[in-house]
Amino acid sequence: MELDYDFVRDLLIFCAESKHKFGPTNKETIEFSKSKNIPINQLAFTVNKLFEAGFTNHEVEYASNKPKRVMPGNLTWEGNEYLNSIKNKSTWNNIKKLISEKGLSISFDVIKDAAKACVKNSLGL
Repeated sequence: MELDYDFVRDLLIFCAESKHKFGPTNKETIEFSKSKNIPINQLAFTVNKLFEAGFTNHEVEYASNKPKRVMPGNLTWEGNEYLNSIKNKSTWNNIKKLISEKGLSISFDVIKDAAKACVKNSLGL
């Protein structure tokens, strides 16, 4: 399974905007995923990858080999830093264009570096 980086961005924004002490609830997270037409297994995969990357503080709980509780939790410091670099829609679109034009392999680090380059370019640095 591959990460959908548009969904990664959307999910990070969703977590950051949660009003709950421990981040979005299981029900809210699943409803959010459905609103984006993302299947539960893709959601679980994405939540686990965000946890592995150190961007969120919860991973998926499984029962009988199926996702039981899909709560990404809150963003960590690193998760907030990453989101801040890609949250602006214009910057995000520029990042995707830059990566596409250069034919780069996508990773969190490549996206973050591209975001820094886009911001520096927009500031004339």
